[in-house]
Amino acid sequence: MRLPGKTRIRGIAAGVLSGTLLAISMPPLSLALVAWVALVPLFLHVQALRGKQVVLPFFAFGIAFFTCGLFWLAPVLTPAGPFLLAIVLSVLFIWPIALAARVLLRRDFPLLLVAPLVFVASEWLRTWLFTGFPWLFIAHGQVEFSYFVQTADLFGTQGITALIVFVNAALASAPFRLREGRKVAALLPIAAGVTLIFAFTGYGWLRLQTIEERAGPTVLLVQGNVPQYMKTEALRREGTSPKPISRSLWILERHLELTAAGLKEHPETNAVIWPETMFSYPFSEMEGPTPAGQRNAAMIAFRALSRVTEGRPAIVGAMFRTRAGEVRNSVFLVDERGRPATRYDKLHAVPGGEYIPLRTIAPDGLVAWVGEIIRANAGFVPDLTEGEEAILIEAAGVRFGPLICYEVIYPGLVRDLREKGADVLLNITNYGWFPETHQPLQANQMAVFRAIEARRPVVVAANTGVSAVISATGAITELAVDGKRLDVAGTLAVDLPLCDSGSLSASIGEIPGILAALATVFLVLFTRVRGRFRARRADLP
Repeated sequence: MRLPGKTRIRGIAAGVLSGTLLAISMPPLSLALVAWVALVPLFLHVQALRGKQVVLPFFAFGIAFFTCGLFWLAPVLTPAGPFLLAIVLSVLFIWPIALAARVLLRRDFPLLLVAPLVFVASEWLRTWLFTGFPWLFIAHGQVEFSYFVQTADLFGTQGITALIVFVNAALASAPFRLREGRKVAALLPIAAGVTLIFAFTGYGWLRLQTIEERAGPTVLLVQGNVPQYMKTEALRREGTSPKPISRSLWILERHLELTAAGLKEHPETNAVIWPETMFSYPFSEMEGPTPAGQRNAAMIAFRALSRVTEGRPAIVGAMFRTRAGEVRNSVFLVDERGRPATRYDKLHAVPGGEYIPLRTIAPDGLVAWVGEIIRANAGFVPDLTEGEEAILIEAAGVRFGPLICYEVIYPGLVRDLREKGADVLLNITNYGWFPETHQPLQANQMAVFRAIEARRPVVVAANTGVSAVISATGAITELAVDGKRLDVAGTLAVDLPLCDSGSLSASIGEIPGILAALATVFLVLFTRVRGRFRARRADLP
């Protein structure tokens, strides 16, 4: 049945309103409580239609949510880019759950069951499908409620997302049940939701009493606040004035000066950490005059760093070229003699930012066209190669599990490092692409969840901010200069809060999300089969 135009418009408006409200619960506004009612407009409309024509409202929700939440991508993707990306994400991850919800709701499955299942399933899909993009999960905006989010060590973000969606569904279902005179059925789910909120919070308070932390080595985080155009020119080795080699030297000297000043103020420092690619001299394994020259320049810079650190180990981000000519985004451990002792190559490159997806199977003309679009906006064509395996970097008596840039948003990578024995999760990153935006704030919310899920501290060393040390309980110690966390240069010295506590979430991994997806698929198939069986029985004489 085709719905009247006004009904379709109301559905789109409800979806847009819910998507916008949910985005408001996250940075930059961070009105976390709004998430608990954000989905009510969408769910009220869905309930009123009893599952009929709900795909369009869901789709409108996805476009509004992702556009508002990812608007910080505009400097790189152009102003229209976040909207176009929102359409893609909605097609991949919202449209399928909208179809599932339509089938189940039309067969009288309660919204209280359907909504948490499909939203958790959608977020699970986003962790891996098409390389994954687990950004802006519903739970992420709740980090300010420190007791409440401790349940992430049980079920990860999925448990918190499920509860938030359940409460929204309970609030949306209540008016319809009250209209039918079913007061108990209307109020009982709301009471259950409130009870679960208190249960989650109570668990968090009790869990924090059991977590023991001990002081580890002191690390010095160096935040250089280098503009991205300087980074690009330094890595490309081309340009006019000032000369690109001056860019590389300026970046190196800036970090050396900050490091020297930080060590003078904190002589107790045991290790120094620089952000992603802030060691601006690419290191190369290749033979030949040019790569050898690059290698020599890098070695000279490594030794300069070692002199400033006075033999303390330093962990720095740099570009690396293999003997086969592959370029990788890497982390180096520089030992007391100024030598690159250990190297980790980024495992999860950024699609579009560090490589062109499907470039090996797509037509050459299409790849070239996409490359030119990226070059016009970013100034280069991405062509990085991913690493082979996760490794640990041992320095100052602890084992660091390195994560470069947005690798910190992937729970699976963090679990792998924890299983390998990481004492500390180290996230080095460069957010210079997004100056004066709220992107780093969203990223650090996810880093808080990684710390709680793994019960391991997370060190975030960022070029433009926010550099921080996040304890295994989610407590944050941030770098601030004159009250600013973003787009400032400075250093932060912190004793690492080491923790050996266990975590159910680290053991069961993605099982809650997998179960939600399987349950959704099973219910949809069951409903379809049952409907066809009943139709055949009705046709029998």
